[in-house]
Amino acid sequence: MTTLGTNMFNRFARTSFVALIGTGQIALAEVSETCLANLDGQRMTIVVPNAPGGGNDTYARAIAPSIEEHSALDVRVVNMPSGNGLAALSFVANAPADEIIALVENTNDLIATEIDSDATGRHFLIEKFDILGIFLIEPDTWLGRPDFDILDPALAQVISAQGSAEGSIISVNLAAMGMGLEGHVVSGYEGSGDMAAAVLRNESDITALSAASSSKNAASGDLEILLAISDGPWAQMPDLPYLAGEDSVAWARTENLEDAEKLRLRGLATTAANLGGTVRSFHISQNVPQERRDCLMNVVGMALEDPVFKENAETQGRPVGPVVGQAARDRVERGRVAFNEALDIIDELMAALN
Repeated sequence: MTTLGTNMFNRFARTSFVALIGTGQIALAEVSETCLANLDGQRMTIVVPNAPGGGNDTYARAIAPSIEEHSALDVRVVNMPSGNGLAALSFVANAPADEIIALVENTNDLIATEIDSDATGRHFLIEKFDILGIFLIEPDTWLGRPDFDILDPALAQVISAQGSAEGSIISVNLAAMGMGLEGHVVSGYEGSGDMAAAVLRNESDITALSAASSSKNAASGDLEILLAISDGPWAQMPDLPYLAGEDSVAWARTENLEDAEKLRLRGLATTAANLGGTVRSFHISQNVPQERRDCLMNVVGMALEDPVFKENAETQGRPVGPVVGQAARDRVERGRVAFNEALDIIDELMAALN
């Protein structure tokens, strides 16, 4: 485990969460005439694996007019919530190569969803897709009572109220490990409100929630967002403590440890930051020829940076933080490699639940 943690730290310490959100964008070329001719008059179907009205649906419908503006595509949005969204994932992954069928989904879910294993190893859903662009990266967060001090050197463990233990492996257990804490989960709560209420009743120290859910549950002032599971400041709350990276909670809590242990724990914290949260993204099947995927990435990148899209999304309460071009592919690859390198630890944590 020590070697694994150190390797992950060495590999990812050079990559910054902030660098991929707003400051490190890779410039897009103008959409070429060849690309536009390739798309002229064709239909793009954007599949949303959720019911209408949620975040994925809102982003998909907000960007559709901008995609049409930057291409000759006729864009429609289709909701496919059946089978917990698995029907949508399968439909897009297996789409014919000559059709333009895209998916709006959390990249981290695709990275973590195993589809099969064979003599060459374990295979995950992300291998079926290429990314066209990222709408927004929102970290998971820890929500707790204002008097719970995660920087207290005497703190040795943290207990979290969650809906399921399996779903909180990264946001609670792995994140806690990176700070040198024992992470424990009390599961079975129904929804974010129930989890937040458990913290208020002192049944747990924290609950790990999406940034949006934590913000909603912290609005009354009785609870406070304590930590962003990220490796740099979160743009929406730049003064909020964050898990990994320079000046982070994990760096502060491990400062006085021996070098090997310090590197191991900081590596785990960085991995939790790479794998946690919601990366709302545009994906397309690997069945589509590479040339067309590159063309669509350029079109979608232009649409993501279109002020009209930004206005459409933000008027519906959905912030925008585009990651476009090769930077989007780099973000997916970073998460995929981190997940593969953390598989042994994640498997250990999962096995301990059974």
